Amino acid sequence: MEWYEEFYAAIDGMDPDVIAAWLTASTTVRFGNQELIRGREAVVASISDFWSQLDAMKHEFVNVIESGQLAFVESVVTYIRPDRVKVKLPSATAIVRDGRLVSAQRIYAD
Repeated sequence: MEWYEEFYAAIDGMDPDVIAAWLTASTTVRFGNQELIRGREAVVASISDFWSQLDAMKHEFVNVIESGQLAFVESVVTYIRPDRVKVKLPSATAIVRDGRLVSAQRIYAD
């Protein structure tokens, strides 16, 4: 299994402790044109808040391009809302790693 498959399995598992173990202490995340979120605790809090609006989610990979510690992941994300409605959205994420840990993400979804 590739590192990004493990990472996205952790995201889809929606467990804050598991995802925190994948992030550097100084990690950053930017969702689209939102403000940059800095630091592991802030990122986990933001993601947890988002997850609280869902029952489940699942990423299906379309394309993954890697060069050193940089990866671009194109996927289709299926979100399952509390009312059990499924919503599929195309998504692209640029990920910068420090070894196996994620140090930065820029996430774009339609």
